[in-house]
Amino acid sequence: MALSFWIFDRHTECLYHRDFVENTVNTRNSTDEAKLLLGMIHSLRSISHKLAPPNNDNLFDDSLQLASRNRVHTVETRNYTAHILQSLNGLLFVLIVANNEKKDNQQGQRQVNTSQTLETLKAFYRDVWTVSIPQNGMARVSKNESIVINDTRFTDNVDKLLRDL
Repeated sequence: MALSFWIFDRHTECLYHRDFVENTVNTRNSTDEAKLLLGMIHSLRSISHKLAPPNNDNLFDDSLQLASRNRVHTVETRNYTAHILQSLNGLLFVLIVANNEKKDNQQGQRQVNTSQTLETLKAFYRDVWTVSIPQNGMARVSKNESIVINDTRFTDNVDKLLRDL
């Protein structure tokens, strides 16, 4: 079950927040919760980058290799899993999903279908985000303006695609 969905821009501003439990939209965009979530993700990415072995390969031979190298895609706790997708232009999509209490393997550990959830986030980016926001001539693009997505059709599409995960 999806608990919440967050979209951050490359300037660390929260563009959109959907809370599926409280059924609210954009109520916690500038709260400490948004800042802590984004800070945790950036810290984990920084640590993983520093711990990764040096790679002498030419990264520019394959641009897809550059985009997917050493990324943090999930953060799992006992109660939830945060699935993270970052676009090449710096947008960060974070979907927080409740962990099922059902034990799936012999060791009694929960198994989260990470690849399916990441594919759903990619489908969201491709089918909802790019159609609703960048192709919308009325969407604000200036950093100086307060950018928060309040479109009800956008929220309906988010609900349709992500609520039942």
